[in-house]
Amino acid sequence: MAVTITRTAWTDDDGSGTTGTVINNAVKTELYGQIDAALALLLPLAGGTLTGALAITGVGDLAGLTVTATGTNRGFVDYWNATGNLGQIWFDNAGGVVIRSKLGGNVDLFNASHTGAALMVSVQMGAPTGGDKGAGTINLAGDVYKNNTAYTNPDYVLEHWATGAIVKFAESVGAEAYPGLQPLAAVEASVRSRLALPRVADWRDGLAGSDGLFGGSDAILASVEEGYLYLFQHEARIAALEAELAGLRPH
Repeated sequence: MAVTITRTAWTDDDGSGTTGTVINNAVKTELYGQIDAALALLLPLAGGTLTGALAITGVGDLAGLTVTATGTNRGFVDYWNATGNLGQIWFDNAGGVVIRSKLGGNVDLFNASHTGAALMVSVQMGAPTGGDKGAGTINLAGDVYKNNTAYTNPDYVLEHWATGAIVKFAESVGAEAYPGLQPLAAVEASVRSRLALPRVADWRDGLAGSDGLFGGSDAILASVEEGYLYLFQHEARIAALEAELAGLRPH
């Protein structure tokens, strides 16, 4: 918003009829009045409402609006329309930021401090079917990625079984701590004492990567892979027994 002061040429500074003399009080008061009137067009001096759009143009890549509060007060920015106050952004003295909806009362949508942030609403990513699933939920149209992959498969289990070592998947989370396929008797003993499958128990104990969604999913998949390996062993033993029995049958 451009604000200018009305400019008039001065030929008689103090009304004495002589130019170049000291400005008298009347002229000085008139000048201050013009400055006050120009500032009032931008924003009332004692606070109030700004009418019209406000553009903030910075120097280079810097531009900003400063809100200053004293004591224990908090700074805030309000949004109003013809129906009333619709929303606020609060800034507190501890470095926190709150985005608040005023529709139907005070509903905090986002709350952040210098140690973390929290969303108090549901999140929709993309355009998922089903829409809003309720506060505290995420509805995705796509997938969840970690380090550019939607899933970190723990294929070191199969590599260790097939080759006796982990080379190709050595960088996979959990590979370094993987002990290899254990005898089923050892698995049974582990389950009895830890009340979980070995790979899942390792994950819960922080021995196989993160304790989040991806770490837990990898622990479950590693357990499934080990389950198939035990089935392979049983299939081989059954085949061997069947062959031995076939040799014992009378011809």
